[in-house]
Amino acid sequence: SQEQFIEPKDYGAPLSFYKNIFNRKFIVENNIYFPSLRRGQDPPFLAKAIVSTSEIPVIPVDLYGHHFQSGGGAESKVNSYPKRHDYITHYKLTYDILEKKGYFDLVNRYKKKLFIYLNNNFNDDFELMGFKIVNDVFGPGNEYFEGFEDEISQFRIKQIIDYLSN
Repeated sequence: SQEQFIEPKDYGAPLSFYKNIFNRKFIVENNIYFPSLRRGQDPPFLAKAIVSTSEIPVIPVDLYGHHFQSGGGAESKVNSYPKRHDYITHYKLTYDILEKKGYFDLVNRYKKKLFIYLNNNFNDDFELMGFKIVNDVFGPGNEYFEGFEDEISQFRIKQIIDYLSN
């Protein structure tokens, strides 16, 4: 509601870079780049930018409008095993960047988004695709999900039921 500066930890979940304006010198000096993924490139880029600054200027003006179409959007383009693998990989990359800086609250908020994605997008696939990808990306121990035991259990149960149903 006003021109101000916010602390990076108060930015929120790093989802889309397009609502920000970046200084090229800042990007180059901090080695901020988009990872080589088929899907999910924005959050690791934005997480790196967030942890590379001590304050973020904000202005009370909408400079960018984005139109979301029902039934479409970026998640509808995550339509193959390699794309889904990369999309889930972006969560781990983003967590690692934020955790290294100690932004655990942001990590936990973003972990909730992972479980929403998993439970909404792995309900029609065979061979426990989502479960395989999660184990591949995060490892079988899933130490990334401490505090989210209920969510990971619900996801595993849902995957097994979907697999048995097919």
